[in-house]
Amino acid sequence: MSELYDILTETPPTKVVLLALDQGLWDCERSLAELSALCEANHMEAVAQITQKRQTPETGIVLGSGKLEEASFAAQTLGAECAVFDGELTGSQIRNISNALGGLEVIDRTMLILEIFRSRAVTNEGKLQTELALLRYRLPRLQGMGEALSRQGGGGGGGGRLPGQAGKPHYPHPPGGGGRRTSGLPARRFKPEGRPLPAAPV
Repeated sequence: MSELYDILTETPPTKVVLLALDQGLWDCERSLAELSALCEANHMEAVAQITQKRQTPETGIVLGSGKLEEASFAAQTLGAECAVFDGELTGSQIRNISNALGGLEVIDRTMLILEIFRSRAVTNEGKLQTELALLRYRLPRLQGMGEALSRQGGGGGGGGRLPGQAGKPHYPHPPGGGGRRTSGLPARRFKPEGRPLPAAPV
């Protein structure tokens, strides 16, 4: 535990840009404040927030191209290594947003929460449960995260670390998808008509 504490205190936090689509479905400002706190818990520092108010997401990239250009400029100017989206993204959305941001790594809110749970698990059962939850969530998104995972050094056999996890212990994913059912997390998903989809378990 002391070794991990030393790593976290000596290593500067990873700088990230927060992205959000405000459809008027919840308090976006409060949600971004919560996301910033989650980033801090994962040894990240939110250096910029880019939000857009619109009823319907932009096809493929959720935010408009102008907002993503703004986010890309902010990331380059402030030295951000990752963009964290305040909501749930599909694999293709992750890939498209990353491309629009010049190859910047992109993760979503649920992925960040699962990573925090994984890194803080103490018991072997807890570690296994959180590993399985993270793996199940990431598998459908591997197509969109391929380049990001290769940059993290995840390779083909296991999950790479998310930004802010450098030096932290990592437990390889168990083979197969068996095991006891993990607890679900409510996920924010975007629907073209602007109506929220029901929360779904991870």
